[in-house]
Amino acid sequence: MKTLREVLLEKHRRVEPKLDAIREQVNAGLAAGNTDTPGRSKQMAREWQPDASAFQIGWRQLLWSLRWHLAGLSAAWLVVMALSLDSTPAPASRVARQEAPSRR
Repeated sequence: MKTLREVLLEKHRRVEPKLDAIREQVNAGLAAGNTDTPGRSKQMAREWQPDASAFQIGWRQLLWSLRWHLAGLSAAWLVVMALSLDSTPAPASRVARQEAPSRR
């Protein structure tokens, strides 16, 4: 009986030449210095705001990478604020004061 690995390799053996061709195209593009490489993010940052300095782009990228952390901290502070507003003491009810007789 064939193992699962043998069945999968046999089934996908006909796709291997196509994958080899794609791999060769990608390697040729990397060797030629194609703009669709990882350096593209820097180019896109410049296109988004061309007059921005490197300092501004760096800060934007730093804040963008921390967006989930900042959103979580903001949500936590909102919960803390909501809980602190809810725990205000209830106003004391006004009791009608009667003139109590003096103890003398």
